[in-house]
Amino acid sequence: MKNLLDSQLKEALQLKETPLNQIHIQQTYVKAKQVLEERKQRQRIRFGAFLKLQIRFIGWKVWFIQGVILALICSVFVTTEQTLFMQNTRHITFFLCCLSILILLTAVPFIHKSVQYGMHEVELTTRFSSIRLLIAKLIIIGIGDFVILNTILLLIAFKTPLHIGSSVLYLLLPHLIAAYGLLYLLGHMPIERFWIGSIVLSYFLLIVLVLLNRLYPRFYLQTFSVGWAILCLGLLFLCVIQLRHIMTRSAYVEIQF
Repeated sequence: MKNLLDSQLKEALQLKETPLNQIHIQQTYVKAKQVLEERKQRQRIRFGAFLKLQIRFIGWKVWFIQGVILALICSVFVTTEQTLFMQNTRHITFFLCCLSILILLTAVPFIHKSVQYGMHEVELTTRFSSIRLLIAKLIIIGIGDFVILNTILLLIAFKTPLHIGSSVLYLLLPHLIAAYGLLYLLGHMPIERFWIGSIVLSYFLLIVLVLLNRLYPRFYLQTFSVGWAILCLGLLFLCVIQLRHIMTRSAYVEIQF
């Protein structure tokens, strides 16, 4: 009985040439060609429309938080307008440097949100791509930061004796340094550890500002000049390079298991 079963199994498992059905092959070919043509003709959503969509879903949340932060900053300027702190230009510039870095940190929770809720891997497989979503978030955050920084410039011009050139320098320079640092972390660090790196970076920059205030106070008595302008342009160029790196070959687009 066993030998009979073995022989039947061997016979069943032997490869036998099955005649090809040309009609089925032709039908499969036609279907595959149709799917390929449909995929070629399907247009991806344009980035402008995608950005508007993201503004509708997350933009108002980002701008609401930034609006609350701006309201708090305005209240600080109003309540301390006549104090000695707001009459001392070195204290004002130190305050602007710290404020510029803290404003940029509002971007971290919104960038990290997809990882916090376990959605990053899903975003990597969507039609929109995680990179387009990240760029949309950065644009939304950048618009809010632009409004905040310009409002602060107006407050400084009307509420303090600080020269407008110094205001621009001490808001723009730390902001660009922090922006380059965050973009570098996005491009070279796994997204799961991005928020930790951001906290370490912010603490490091704030400590440097405090040390400069104590050890080299002349740093906070500068005004915007050609040299500072070249430095800011250089930092802006580095930010663009890091952004390009993120879009092409960064750790952000890799699924971490």
